[in-house]
Amino acid sequence: MNANEAVVMCSPATVLINEDGSPLRYSTQKKGMVDNYGRVWPVTPEKNALLMSADPTDRYSEVLLKTFMALEIYGLIRRSALERTSVMPSYFGGDKIVLAQLSLIGRYHLLSEPLFYRRCHPGQFSYQRSDGRPGSRGRIIICSWISCGSWSGILERHYRLSSR
Repeated sequence: MNANEAVVMCSPATVLINEDGSPLRYSTQKKGMVDNYGRVWPVTPEKNALLMSADPTDRYSEVLLKTFMALEIYGLIRRSALERTSVMPSYFGGDKIVLAQLSLIGRYHLLSEPLFYRRCHPGQFSYQRSDGRPGSRGRIIICSWISCGSWSGILERHYRLSSR
């Protein structure tokens, strides 16, 4: 990040693990990662290469349409960029709001090396939403943020482009 001021976040690849620390297994039948309880999770790392694009609408589109678990929020974020975002809202999907704002400020740098191990278990909040499929709930949250944020012009332009 020191070498490139345009990068606002550096995020490692993520490995999903069970309570005991063992990696989740991939199910070809369910097309996702399955934990010890049979719950299906999205495959990680998510293929979000456009987060590194020079075009903010490409990056925003990637957050909106292809970031389901928002694991990038656990990466290293440039302080000056984070100070330009709103405070993370305290509701489901609030982390995606911050990621969307960051995507409009600058590029992400995604590492291929797995350095983050995310434990999956029934006691966590996200366990209730881990059906392994992208839901509309995140899009509803982002769209409500678009209408009231100072970013609305850029986001509305992108939304028109991505809706074609």
